[in-house]
Parts: sequence; C-alpha cells; structure tokens
Amino acid sequence: MEAVSLESGRQHTRSQWERLEQAYLCYRAGATHMANVALSMGVPRWHMRPKCHMLEHGIYDFHMKNLRYMSNYLDEDMVRRVKKIALSANPRFLAKHVVFRYAICATLKWCGMIS
Repeated sequence: MEAVSLESGRQHTRSQWERLEQAYLCYRAGATHMANVALSMGVPRWHMRPKCHMLEHGIYDFHMKNLRYMSNYLDEDMVRRVKKIALSANPRFLAKHVVFRYAICATLKWCGMIS
C-alpha cells in the first residue's frame, strides 16, 4: 500500500487503485487470520482496530485519491471529544448537553481561543 501511495500523485490511476485495493484486502485477510489464531489460543485481541478502521475509511471513502493527501483524523478526534464530553454530562440531558458543549468547544477552538 505504501509503495502505491509513494509512486502516485494526488490521484491514483485505475491500475494503481486496483493494486491498492488488492493490497488492502490482503492486509485485512491477514489481520483476520491473526485474530482468529489469537482467539483460538485464548489470547486477548491486540490494539489494532482503530488503525484498521481509519485505513478502511481511506480505501472506501477516498476513492481514487492518494491516502497520503487525505485525512480522517479529524473525524476520529471528534468522536473522542464527544465521548469525553458525554462522560461529564448529566445523563438526563445527555444528548442536548453533548451537542451544545461540543458546538461551544469546536467554536472556541476554531476561533483560536483554546488549543
């Protein structure tokens, strides 16, 4: 996957994209096999899921675009922030407070008032 991304510009050609998809499917098959072996041995799963998840977004959401120039870290970061806010909110008003607090936090961050 890295070799295909390094040899390409912002957009992949059809053949580069097919090689990238094939490499991703091979990677996922290997990861699934390793997970099945680990489960059969009674070994807990390793911390790999978020990385697979982000790579999956890259393959399926950024069709034909080079992953070196794309990012979905902001989406994952938003989920982390929303979870953090939800933990501090009153359960009776969870949905309303989480959205409201996230909007305030995002606005202050975009304005440069918080980092």
